[in-house]
Amino acid sequence: MTPIGRRIVWFLIAILSLGLFLAGPALALTEKFLWDNAVEARKKFMADTKAQANREKWQAVIDRYLRVVQNFPSGEKADQALLTAGDLYQQMHKRSQRSADLDNAIETYQKTARSFPNRSSGAAAQLRIGEIFLNQKKDTDRAYRELLKVELNHPKSKTEVAQARKLMARISGSNKTAGKDEPPAPPAPAKPTAASAGKPTKPGAESPAAPKVAPAKDPAEGGPIRVTRLRHWQNPSYSRVAVDLDRPVTFEGHMLRADPKLKLPMRLYLDLENAVIGPGVRDEIVIADGFLSKARLAQYDAKTVRLVLDIQHIENYRIFSLDNPFRIVIDVTGETPPAVLAGGPSTSPSEKSPTAGPPAAGAPEGPAGDGKPSGSDVPAAGEGDKEPLQDLRETALKRPKTPRGPARGGATDQASLARQLGLGIRKVVIDPGHGGKDRGTAGPSGLKEKDLTLKAARLLAEKIQKKLGLETVLTRTKDEFLTLEERTAAANTLAADLFISVHANAHPSAKVNGLETYILNIATDQEAMRVAQRENAASNKNMSDLQMILGDLMLNSKINESSVLGNHVHRAMVRGAREKTKDVRDLGVKQAPFYVLIGANMPSILVEIGFMSNKAEEKRLMSEEYLDRLTDGIVEGIRQYRDSIKKSG
Repeated sequence: MTPIGRRIVWFLIAILSLGLFLAGPALALTEKFLWDNAVEARKKFMADTKAQANREKWQAVIDRYLRVVQNFPSGEKADQALLTAGDLYQQMHKRSQRSADLDNAIETYQKTARSFPNRSSGAAAQLRIGEIFLNQKKDTDRAYRELLKVELNHPKSKTEVAQARKLMARISGSNKTAGKDEPPAPPAPAKPTAASAGKPTKPGAESPAAPKVAPAKDPAEGGPIRVTRLRHWQNPSYSRVAVDLDRPVTFEGHMLRADPKLKLPMRLYLDLENAVIGPGVRDEIVIADGFLSKARLAQYDAKTVRLVLDIQHIENYRIFSLDNPFRIVIDVTGETPPAVLAGGPSTSPSEKSPTAGPPAAGAPEGPAGDGKPSGSDVPAAGEGDKEPLQDLRETALKRPKTPRGPARGGATDQASLARQLGLGIRKVVIDPGHGGKDRGTAGPSGLKEKDLTLKAARLLAEKIQKKLGLETVLTRTKDEFLTLEERTAAANTLAADLFISVHANAHPSAKVNGLETYILNIATDQEAMRVAQRENAASNKNMSDLQMILGDLMLNSKINESSVLGNHVHRAMVRGAREKTKDVRDLGVKQAPFYVLIGANMPSILVEIGFMSNKAEEKRLMSEEYLDRLTDGIVEGIRQYRDSIKKSG
């Protein structure tokens, strides 16, 4: 071969080699290749007991499965890979006994269930979460809720649904055979009426009764308790229903699965004892927001009012009561189905102009209904004797809660969705505390808190619009009374990015003064508890109960983000106040169970702009110049928080 020929051959070989080199990775990174690689690595690892003593080697195997998901998030093996990664975290925890490993397993299972609701791995992952809380964390309350999600979110996964029902039956102490669609039900008696003799068996009678809540007054002290109003708010990820009564009531909650034979949807219902529906109260609200189709009231019998929520799709719910006036609040959360977002009916107050603020108390919250009596398909006696999905126990009251997301500055352990996606702040809801018949506290000269907070909130809203270019909405624009749940509901329905509630403080000692900022959490000191009790207008017992159940009413990421927001706002507020008034005390960022912050779907804080019980501080708060500096500081804190989100994005 001539020298030229040899050069041509070597050139062709080089080109071919380069092509194979470049194509190699592309050919290798197929889903099957990555999956087989992970399976083989796991097989070798599980056969090597010495290697299992090394945490890094555990993580290396887990990372191989996660690589499948990262490269092929919608692939055929993605769900199995994610589920297996969760299993490996759980196996690692059995050896290490480190809580972080178990938390990683739960987080991985949650991602599996959320990402693959229509695959068997999604249901299996949700079942595993329930088993972890039941068997390892010994939290039967949480375990029941997680197991309930197997049927709520993965109804087609019959095997996992049957296993979840069996475990729920074990938790509830039910003697029924779990796993069957419906056990035989006794013949249903005639539907009770006000004239019926005797009280029929209530739904869920064969399972342990739900503990009584908020003991009602003796009937002799004023006759039956009256239901005075039914209300509703919503946004794309949230529905809130509230029932107002003229005084505290004892109530029980239950969940029933759908009954195709009777064409009844899954239902959440509450029985309100020694109660009647008051005159003129609307007994039905058509909601149809993707979570709930209707909320209905009916006189179940002469002494019981039943509230029924017809469920379309939910991921979680929570029930709590508030005082002054007494009302029961049910929050339902989840991800709205695309069909609803695309143009389904809406009854949200957010359809109104933002400048109009939230609906006035007592205003209608949706269509008047379809003309069908709200009690016409309320579960009758007998129907409830079928196996209930859940008795809504208040076992949270029986065990202490660990505070989550302490109020401190610095980086968060779990970034919010806004930080993950680099989203900016667009809308801020500002809540002037108190109003109307609720004057709040008052200063020595007669200045009322409700007037001061409205003035400060108006000034703050104007500055946020001018200086930051953000949309602002006030929960009230005049001297009117709003219940605490209406305030966060307004923020949720308006899809606010931040919620700031403005208040002024008071103390038995006239010497106490200073600025403080609060986030929602379990109180860590008596003074924080005292402030929360005053702002909530709540009794010692109600505050104690709220402390116990608070952990089930909060999302950890919102607490962390609220803490970051609170620190930014508080530091800037103190700096602004001290520009010309050096003796302003900094009382710090604290945490306490404020009703007005419960259920907020966005970072939320409550600012106490001074002690009106202190004569010098009241005088400062009456000064236009001081209030101007104070609100300038709050605006600067919001700016800093907004900038921190942009940087992290």
